[in-house]
Amino acid sequence: MSPDQREFLNLIHLPAVLTREQAGWVLGYTPVEIDILRSAGVIAALGRPKRNSRKVYMREEIMKLQQDKRLLDRAQVAISNYWERKNASRRLETNELTESEN
Repeated sequence: MSPDQREFLNLIHLPAVLTREQAGWVLGYTPVEIDILRSAGVIAALGRPKRNSRKVYMREEIMKLQQDKRLLDRAQVAISNYWERKNASRRLETNELTESEN
């Protein structure tokens, strides 16, 4: 745990708006996994952020996810599915390269 993370998690009151890194700290996920959860519709960024803009999240939504077993399960399934698809496409690309070399 980084000093910044420890300091943030020890605050008496978390800010109303969390960055993806802070949301990840609260939930125990990496910033990349927070992006996966947003893409899967498990959490929603505030406003209507553009594709390449900074995303922020409502503290209450993140805290609700932290307390809800069903939502946490949905989050974990979304992350697992993402990496399963990503790894499958990599294996497919590797197999195609190997076959084309033969």
